[in-house]
Amino acid sequence: MSTIKVDTVQSTGGGAVTLTKQEAAKILISYKGDGSALDAESFNITSLTDNANGDDSVAHTSNMNTVNYIFAGSHFYTLGSAGGGTYTLNTKEDTTRSNGYRSTSSQRLQHAYTNASSHFVIGDYGSTSGECTAVCFGDLA
Repeated sequence: MSTIKVDTVQSTGGGAVTLTKQEAAKILISYKGDGSALDAESFNITSLTDNANGDDSVAHTSNMNTVNYIFAGSHFYTLGSAGGGTYTLNTKEDTTRSNGYRSTSSQRLQHAYTNASSHFVIGDYGSTSGECTAVCFGDLA
C-alpha cells in the first residue's frame, strides 16, 4: 500500500481543486428550546427567533437554492426521572410545503414530545437543560 502526504492540492491551473461527489452541511445551529443560543458554533445563521412555545424561526445568512433541502434535527432534554418518551426537533410544515414555514432564506422549527399516551405535544422542552441541534444539506443559491 502506498501513502501520499501533501500540504496543498491544486488544480492543473494552479487554483483550488473542485471536489466532486461530496456534500458539506450548509447550515448548523445549536440552541436551547427557549430560543437562546448556546456556546456552540453555528454556521450560516443570521438570527434565531422564539415565536411561541416550542416554535422557533431560524434565518439563514446565505439562501438555499430551493426549499427541498435536507433537514435533520435532534433534541436533547434531561428529565428528573425516566420519561419513556421521545423528544424531536422537526421543521414546522405541511407535506406540500405550501404554508411558508420552510423557505430558501429561513425555516421554522418545532419541538415535540411523544410517549404511549401523548402524541406530538409541542413545548419548549429544551429551555432549561436541553439542547436543540439542526443541520441542513443542499445547494446554496
